[in-house]
Amino acid sequence: MNSGIVLNIKKNGLFATAKKIKRKLDEENAYKIWQEKNRLDDNLLELQRRYLFKEDYKFSIVVPVYRTNAEYLRAMIDSIKAQTYSDWELCIVDASEYKSGEDKETINIIEKYLADDKRIKFKVLEENHGISANTNAAIEMATGDFIVFADHDDMLAPDALFECAKLLENEPDADIIYSDEDKIVAGGTKRFQPYFKPNFNIDLLRANNYICHLFVVRMSIAKQVGILNPDLDGAQDYDYILRCAEKTDSIYHIPKILYHWRCHENSTSENPDSKLYAFKAGKKALEDHIKRKKIDAKVEEGPYHGTYHIIYGYSKTTPITIIVVGDRIYDKACVDSIECSSKYVNKNYLFIEKKEQIKEVVKDIRTDYVWIINNRFEVKSLKCIEEMLGYLTRPEVGAVGAKICNKKYILQAGIDVDQEGSVIYPFKGYGRFEAGNFNRLVSTRDCYSVSSDCVMLDKSVLLSMIMPDKAGCENDLELILGKTLKKLNKYAVYNPYIEIEAR
Repeated sequence: MNSGIVLNIKKNGLFATAKKIKRKLDEENAYKIWQEKNRLDDNLLELQRRYLFKEDYKFSIVVPVYRTNAEYLRAMIDSIKAQTYSDWELCIVDASEYKSGEDKETINIIEKYLADDKRIKFKVLEENHGISANTNAAIEMATGDFIVFADHDDMLAPDALFECAKLLENEPDADIIYSDEDKIVAGGTKRFQPYFKPNFNIDLLRANNYICHLFVVRMSIAKQVGILNPDLDGAQDYDYILRCAEKTDSIYHIPKILYHWRCHENSTSENPDSKLYAFKAGKKALEDHIKRKKIDAKVEEGPYHGTYHIIYGYSKTTPITIIVVGDRIYDKACVDSIECSSKYVNKNYLFIEKKEQIKEVVKDIRTDYVWIINNRFEVKSLKCIEEMLGYLTRPEVGAVGAKICNKKYILQAGIDVDQEGSVIYPFKGYGRFEAGNFNRLVSTRDCYSVSSDCVMLDKSVLLSMIMPDKAGCENDLELILGKTLKKLNKYAVYNPYIEIEAR
């Protein structure tokens, strides 16, 4: 039996592991169907080639290469030449450090393309200075309005640049553009594991580099940001994305798969252990970001490679009110779990039997922050109050929620809204100890709302909420919270480091 399956059974149990395997198979089949439904046919691609834009933007695709597999290199270049949007340049630098008499295969391949397409620029470096310095050399060759980053063994979808230009036609102020992505097997014959990303999400970005590919940045922003940092090789892209995001709020997400990340034994997409140094560099990149933003916080590595946990500072004298909701017989176990979890002193408790009573007691609350918790819940993580307060004291955050589980499964892990505007409950039914797709279940993220059964709120948000008129409306309460936060230009944060168990 596969060793990974054995570990899953030991951690999650046989039934939960079976559910996970079935879900993975269902997702794989669903993506095959999705690909068929969203396949770009020749007629559509031809229409894109003929499309006349109001304004042309030139895209400079920068690619450092180092002894790249010939098949992968040709596929990468061919995917760029196949773009339906034609105003681009490909800036390649080769740092392969060929020895005297050695077959210079990479140079020979690229020079054949140079003869056929003047949009391709090529420079051979005398020595390999590392991924950051090599990429910087490629950027120096760029003359476009936007820089596009690509790896030497990956591929762009044929409509990648067209979709970027189309977005700019509608949103000419866009400074940063990123897209969804998937993976391809080494031979390029199969696509799998799509990553359908959210719109810009700062807390998710601070938890892991979810943007990754495709990443496009306006040249003027790139010049402000400066070069990639050679000291952070392995996480140079993460550091660069963070620095670019610090310079602008005009960040746009294209909800289409425009980039194919190739999996082979040396790539981090297939084997995270192949570049453990990259995850250490990622932590340093995040620490530098926090310093530049002058945020009172510290960074810890998360539970999985490439995930990070930011612990925000807070005033230890900040008073909070904890509203415990439910039948009185369950109060003690809930309160005991809170007291065991947190040594936070400046707190007081209010006990009510129904959520509808909150509107009766809120006017008498004198604290700026209020934690509402169902008394059938027990806190299972340490420093729960400290975790919530750290996030909530940020002015843009109006509510903080937790990972809510039973003994085996996830009950709620934040509430999102899909592209059609429908409310969704991601990860419900996943195994309690699963990481979720792309480690999303163990990563903080901004979301539309969180469970009303365990939420710490800014009191101003609570006062702005219109309470439901009847009992049993917890879902309505959550929707009201989401609408209220949007109106106040705030958002909720899902924090997986606050773990709650429902009895």
